[in-house]
Amino acid sequence: MKKILCLILTLAMLLSFAACGQAANDSAPASAQNGAAAGGQTLPDNAAESGESVWTASVREIYPAEAGYNVKYAAKLDGRVLFWCTNGDEGFPALSSYTVDGGTADVQSAVRLDVSVPENERLPHVYALTAGADGCFYILCGELPPVYLHNDEMCFNNEFSGRYCLIRLDADGKLLGCTGFTYEGSDSQLHLLAADADGRVFVADAENRSSLFTLGSHGELNELDIGDMTLLNISVCGDALMLYGIVYDMPDIHAGWAVMPADGGEPEEIRQSEYLSMNAYSAQGLDGEFICNDGAEIGTLDISSGEYTPFVKWSAGEHSAADIYSMVRLSEDCFLCTLRQCRYAVLLGREALDLSGRTIVRAANVSGSYGTSLADAFNAADPDYYIVAENYDQDSVSRLLTEIGAGNAPDLVIGTGLMDTSSSAFADLYKFIDADSELSRADFVPHLLESLESRGELHEIYTSFMLYTIAARTCDIGEVKNYSVDELEELFASSGRKYMFEPWMSAQNLLGWVCSAATVEFIDPGTGTCHFSDPAFIKLLEWCRDAGPDYSDGEIYAGPEYTQDEAMLFLEQVSTPLRITSISSLGDYAFIGFPGSTKGNGAYFDCINSIAFAIPAQAKAPDGAWAFIRRQLTLSAQLRSDMDLPVNMEALKRQAADALEGADYDKFIDLVSNASGLMSYAGDSLRSIIYDSGKAFLAGDKTAAETAAVIQSRASVYLAEKAG
Repeated sequence: MKKILCLILTLAMLLSFAACGQAANDSAPASAQNGAAAGGQTLPDNAAESGESVWTASVREIYPAEAGYNVKYAAKLDGRVLFWCTNGDEGFPALSSYTVDGGTADVQSAVRLDVSVPENERLPHVYALTAGADGCFYILCGELPPVYLHNDEMCFNNEFSGRYCLIRLDADGKLLGCTGFTYEGSDSQLHLLAADADGRVFVADAENRSSLFTLGSHGELNELDIGDMTLLNISVCGDALMLYGIVYDMPDIHAGWAVMPADGGEPEEIRQSEYLSMNAYSAQGLDGEFICNDGAEIGTLDISSGEYTPFVKWSAGEHSAADIYSMVRLSEDCFLCTLRQCRYAVLLGREALDLSGRTIVRAANVSGSYGTSLADAFNAADPDYYIVAENYDQDSVSRLLTEIGAGNAPDLVIGTGLMDTSSSAFADLYKFIDADSELSRADFVPHLLESLESRGELHEIYTSFMLYTIAARTCDIGEVKNYSVDELEELFASSGRKYMFEPWMSAQNLLGWVCSAATVEFIDPGTGTCHFSDPAFIKLLEWCRDAGPDYSDGEIYAGPEYTQDEAMLFLEQVSTPLRITSISSLGDYAFIGFPGSTKGNGAYFDCINSIAFAIPAQAKAPDGAWAFIRRQLTLSAQLRSDMDLPVNMEALKRQAADALEGADYDKFIDLVSNASGLMSYAGDSLRSIIYDSGKAFLAGDKTAAETAAVIQSRASVYLAEKAG
C-alpha cells in the first residue's frame, strides 16, 4: 500500500493517441469517443436564421494512460502540458508538447519524466499539480491520506502525520528543487496549490476555513487571513491570486470570490456572483482567465469587473462537465481535460451546433443547475426546439421582472417560485393545457391548478407539491372536518390530553402557520380584497396565544419530557405517501385540516420545494416554451421525479399504491383530492404583514381585535398597490 513514488524513471513511455471515432483502448468508452454534447449561450431571437452559433463541446481526441493508470491531473505552460498518471498509490509525471493553429490544438506524445528526488522526499500521493506564473510546474506530494480509494476500494492510512513535499520543475520537466514540510494540527489535507510570477507558492486546506498559506523556501507555512471563507480553489490570474470558495453569511451560505493583491496584502472584499455555484471550480485558462465549471456550464469570469462570459455547455455520452477533474484551455476553442476515475484524458473542441429546423427558445433560469439539467435533457430529446438559458440568481429576480415589464421578455422562465407572476405580463397557461392533445386539466391533482390561479388565470405551474394539515385521533375528535376554534377547544377540554399540540408548537410557531393559512382564507385574489376584521380571524389570533406555550421564536422546547399521548393535535407536512405510515402510529386517525377553513378539507398546498414555470405574455416562441413545460408534467416524467408529491394525479396514485394500502391509501387520496388553497411562502409580503402584527398581539401590545384592524388596513393598502 505504501509504495514509493516513482519519480526516478528512465524508460520513456508514450501516452498513445487516438483520433475521435477510433478505438483508443478497451477502457475508453465508445460514447466518449464519438459523443457530442449539447449546450449553448445567449442568442438573438433569430439565431437559427442569422447563422449565430449555439456552441457544443465534442471529443476530438482521447489520450489513454498506460495499463492500470488513470490520468488524474493536467497543467500547462507555454507549449507544454504536464500530466500526472496514477493508480492510487503510485504515480508518474508525463510531459507533452502542443501547438495551436487556427484555434485548434495539436497535442504531441507524452513521455514519462526522468526526475530524481532525495530518498527522504519520496512521498506516494500527489495532492495537487499546477503551472506557476513564474514558468515552472509544481507538484504537491504527501503521505497517503487517512482515507483514500485504491482500485475502487476504500483504504485507510492510520499513520498519517501531515508530511508533504513540493516538487518544482522547469517547463522542460527538469527538476529544480523540492521542499519538504509538515502540515500539523489537522486531520484534513492540503489540496490546493498555486504559484505567482515571483515564485511565491500558495497552499490551502480545502476543508478548514481561513486556511491559506504561503510556503517558505525552508518549508515554513505562513498563514494568510482570508476572512470567513472555506476555499474551493485558488488560482493565479495575471498579477493577483483569485480565491474562490463558500462564504458563510448566516443564515445564507453562498459561493464567493476575492482577489489577493500581488504585494501580499489582505484580499479585497469577498464578492458574490450570480454565475458561480458552490459546486463550481476553476481551471487554467488563457492570459490570466478565471474559468468556471459548475458541472453544467463552462465560462470565464473577469476578476476586475465581475463580468461572466459563458463559453460552452455540454453533457454527452457517459460523462458530463461534472466529471471533469482538471482542465486547461489550450486555445480559444480547445480544452484538455482529465476525467474522474478515467484511464484517459480528452481534448474537447468547441463547435457550432446545427440547429437547422429547430426554433430557439430563450429561457431565464432562476433555479440554478437543476433548471440547466432540465434544459439539457430537453435539448437532447426534442427535435423542434432548443432551449438557450440565461442564469439569474435570486438577487436578480427584480431585474428579470423589470426586463419583462420593459418588453425584453424571454420565452420561458424556469423557477418562478419567488416571483410575482400574477400580472398580465405572464400568459394564461390554461390556454396551452386546453389546446394540448394529451394533457388536460383533469390530469392534475384536484383543486391544485385553481389554487394557483390569479383572477381566474393560471400564470405559473409547479411540478410537485406538499400538503399541510392537522391530524388527530378519531377517539378525540371524531371524523368531522373543518372544526371551528371553539369546537376544538371544547374537544380538548374533554379529551384529557395535556397539550393542544406537542409542546414544540409555541404560540409564535402556531402564529406562523396560521398566518400562512390566513393568506388563503381571508384574501380574495380575484377582487384583490381582504377581510381580516372577520371574527373568525380574531378568534384564530386568540387561539394561537392560548394553544401553545409562550416562548420566543426560534427557541427549542426545553420543558419536561412528554409523550405523544399527551397531545391532541399534530401539524403534518405531507411530502411523500410514506408520511402516512408515521401518522398511522397514532392509531385510528383522521385529517381535520386547519380550524375555520371554508375550503375543501382544510388542508393546504405548499409548493416551496418545487420548481415552477411561466411563459411571459410577450414570448416570441410560446409553443416551444410550452413544449418544455409539458415535458415536465407528463405521466412518465412525473413518475421519474424525486421531488415531493407529483402534480399528475395518476402518477401520485401509483406512487401512493406502492407505499400504502387499505385505509391508509384511502385517507391519503381523500386528503389530496379535497385540499384547496396555496399557503403563502415565508418571505411573502402579506404573510409578513400578518405575522409581524400578530407578534405584537402575542406580546400584549394590542388586543386581538386591534391587531386584526391593523392587519386589515396594511393588507388592504398592499393589495391596492399591487393591483395598481
